[in-house]
Amino acid sequence: MTSCLFRCGGSPRPADRRGEAGMGSETVKQRRFSGGWRPAATVAMIGGFYVLLPALPAAGVALVWTAHVHGWPVQLALALAAGPVWAVVGTLRALFSSDPPEAGLRLERDRAPELWRMVDELAAAAETRAPDEILLVPEVNAGVTEQGNWLGLRPGVRRLYLGAPLLACLTAGELRATLGHELGHFSGRHTAWSAAGYRTVAGMEAAGSTGGPAGLLLRGWLWLYLKVAMPLSRQWELEADAVSLDAAGRTAAVSALRREAALRHLEDDYAHAWFPLAILARRTPDLIGGLHAYLGAPGRAAEVAALAAQDTLGALEPETGAWYSTHPPLDERIALLQRLPAPEVAADDRPAAVLLPDLAGAVAELGRSLVEELSAASGPEEPVADWAQIVERAAAVRVQLSAARHTHRLEESGVLARADLASVLAAVESGRGAELAAPEPSWQEDDNASAGRRTGSAVVLAVLAEAAVLATGRGGYRLDWSGPPALLVDGVPAGLGEAAARAAADPAAVPELRRRLAELGAPPDHRPDRAAFDFPDEILTVFGNVALRHRTYDLVICTHGLLLLRRGVFRLAVGQQRRLARLQARGRTALHARRHARAIPVETLSSIRLVGADSAKLDLRLTDGSTLRLRTTAESVGDGPVDVLRALVADPPAVALLGEPAAP
Repeated sequence: MTSCLFRCGGSPRPADRRGEAGMGSETVKQRRFSGGWRPAATVAMIGGFYVLLPALPAAGVALVWTAHVHGWPVQLALALAAGPVWAVVGTLRALFSSDPPEAGLRLERDRAPELWRMVDELAAAAETRAPDEILLVPEVNAGVTEQGNWLGLRPGVRRLYLGAPLLACLTAGELRATLGHELGHFSGRHTAWSAAGYRTVAGMEAAGSTGGPAGLLLRGWLWLYLKVAMPLSRQWELEADAVSLDAAGRTAAVSALRREAALRHLEDDYAHAWFPLAILARRTPDLIGGLHAYLGAPGRAAEVAALAAQDTLGALEPETGAWYSTHPPLDERIALLQRLPAPEVAADDRPAAVLLPDLAGAVAELGRSLVEELSAASGPEEPVADWAQIVERAAAVRVQLSAARHTHRLEESGVLARADLASVLAAVESGRGAELAAPEPSWQEDDNASAGRRTGSAVVLAVLAEAAVLATGRGGYRLDWSGPPALLVDGVPAGLGEAAARAAADPAAVPELRRRLAELGAPPDHRPDRAAFDFPDEILTVFGNVALRHRTYDLVICTHGLLLLRRGVFRLAVGQQRRLARLQARGRTALHARRHARAIPVETLSSIRLVGADSAKLDLRLTDGSTLRLRTTAESVGDGPVDVLRALVADPPAVALLGEPAAP
């Protein structure tokens, strides 16, 4: 199953009038923040790139001619000249490729008349052309694009992308602020600038990936361009925020930023907690319907409010504010909105869903289209299933896997000669419950994170008890969007988590747990068999060209660990995606047999630590005390390994499959 959490494009900047339709008398042009020298420098660097690019092949041709005339090694000259030629080819392909529009459900005017009326009103007030299309997208986001020609400098089709969760969870006033922000990007011509910048950056990346002296020079040019241009993008976001302030007032504008950040945080939680269930169950789910059910679960609105009310929001979106980020930190944006003068705008506390009466039908339509796409990619091996079926299947497999892992660990470490249920209960009753606790690999995002955690004896005991009940065939798990799946036996909650917690805390409570297990028919001699539930060692993804101790490797992430495949000194930078696809198709066994391949079993991983704010370095700490620092480079290609590695270390046998079942 493809675990693709939808994220649409963002936006660029604003510049509009506020004298109409609820906007203030001051114009947006008067509120623009000076870009200083950066706009001119950005244009100069774009122009310089297109001057530099053809000059490099010319220099290569001159080098080959000189080598031929003077009798120098022509082969070396040809090798050096090949890089600039490939740079030009790659750049032309990047510049003139036509990207298909983002997928989404097109909302015609007759389907969402109130939404279109609000968009038209805000566009008129901003003195900008309204979008030609509004597309409903699955993610917690909104964005605008303008598909023009000549690097985006000629006006073209304007599209507004609106996340369905925003309609479901915001108020109409907050959505008005969000729409004002996005239309501000149109009025300020940010979409045209960002389109030109996007194409140029794509060309620079293609040119810089060629390797050799030319590639090094072009990568340096790209780095310098981003250092100059990214602050300009962050300035555009602040200008767009000023437009949202005039569109909806201070309260709605600030609340929209806060609540969107909270919703994005919960969207990420949903992806990390629920996507792995579908992988574990080997089923294709309705990801979009699941997200809406998750956000609409009892108590979730209070969770959104609590997250949005935090004094500082940096923890919700830590990547904003970095030098390469397109958006300023949330706290900086909110502080600006609090400082700027704002018009009095009547609060509109209606649910934003009133702007699209058929929101449920639109979400279902979006979900069906994504399910069809995922089902076609997954094939018959992963049939479509609803979330109740997925949770029932996956939660059982997860508990059985985890129980088998703990059984293996307790026996290998000598804590118990045979780790069946009766022996485990006897150990806890005799006061040895603390010995059940297991060292647990950890994910660390900064140097202050704890070096590791321990899976408590209560969790281990609950897992082993639930696995024994599942062996009777009477138990099953019930979907609960508000918390972990609950084990039911004959339709009644088993209550084993609470009983296990009491037994772990007080050995005198073990008889109570033993009686409860007997009532449920759990066999005392039950001992989970890891081989019955384990997964084949399959390749999950391949990340190309990561650096480790001055050498370059391909990082292969498998179900049961990692493979590092050393790359040669001389390597082409073209066709990388095809090369990675071929590696993945060869299979883990064939790759492991390659010369200089290094296997890192997941059991040997102690922790993974993100180094720095740019996610460019990962420290893999091994159980023998050594550390491997993997570093992405300008030549790195493929899906980022961070999330996959994070999931991998959370539950060793089954990779991206969740950690321990939740503690009671």
